[in-house]
Amino acid sequence: MARPVQMLVFGGRGGIGNALAEHVRRVDGSSLVVSTSRDAGWVAAYNAAQVGQGTRLRAVVADPACEQDLRALPAKLQGVMAELGEDGAGFAPDMVVNAVGVLHNDASGVRPETSLKKITPEAFTENVAANALATALVMKHLFAEGPLLGRKSAGVFAALSARVGSVSENRLGGWYSYRASKAALNQLVKTASVETARTHPRWCLLSYHPGTVASPLSDPFVRGEKRAGIITADTLDAIDAVDETQFSPEAPVYWSAEVAAAKFFKVLEARRKDEALAKRDSGALLDYAGRTIPF
Repeated sequence: MARPVQMLVFGGRGGIGNALAEHVRRVDGSSLVVSTSRDAGWVAAYNAAQVGQGTRLRAVVADPACEQDLRALPAKLQGVMAELGEDGAGFAPDMVVNAVGVLHNDASGVRPETSLKKITPEAFTENVAANALATALVMKHLFAEGPLLGRKSAGVFAALSARVGSVSENRLGGWYSYRASKAALNQLVKTASVETARTHPRWCLLSYHPGTVASPLSDPFVRGEKRAGIITADTLDAIDAVDETQFSPEAPVYWSAEVAAAKFFKVLEARRKDEALAKRDSGALLDYAGRTIPF
């Protein structure tokens, strides 16, 4: 890599967010990844484990849907730098990922709707808050408020979206709230990319479809045949041995969080290193092979 990554991951406790931080550590141990979670207990345990292992992975408590937390975040990130003995340098991320999202929630009874009659205000509101509003607020505090990113800084921002958020590719129907919230997310990222082209022209903003990933989010909706065909790092000579271009854009893929994280990082890193590619793709919805998915 051209230089060590400084990455900020919202939703670091989730399957993809956690695996992404670990993948960056394996690629380059000098990179720094700070993850967020609303769970203070998880953050404390995670930090204790990483300090014990001597890594440069850390976590802080923050909810991306809470503006008070977002306003407090720069000071917490500076605290991480101080703990690492690098407080003079400051935390200057060149990759920011929002991996927060919801598809189902047993506690609140949220499930993907299979028909119009199953739509409820509560489920719709929860989907939009987690899958769209959180990203909007993160972008606001990155690019319009707060001291974290200077206008001359460069990097890649990506929010986890989904192919089912594509209006033009919706041929199956169902999943009303989830589809609508992901379509809203794509529009928010696209619209923000128009603004940041003026204010932060060296930043690339992406919506990202990771494929189906083995995680608590997707687990209830993965059938036995697909589950049996999971692609994992253990089934490969190396993670990079999976040639994602062998899959058609509509092909149903199912892989472990570790493989998904490796593919995600490959897409991010290509645009971190290539400003022409970053400018071309900013505002787009990309899949795990870096292909554009039509809105």
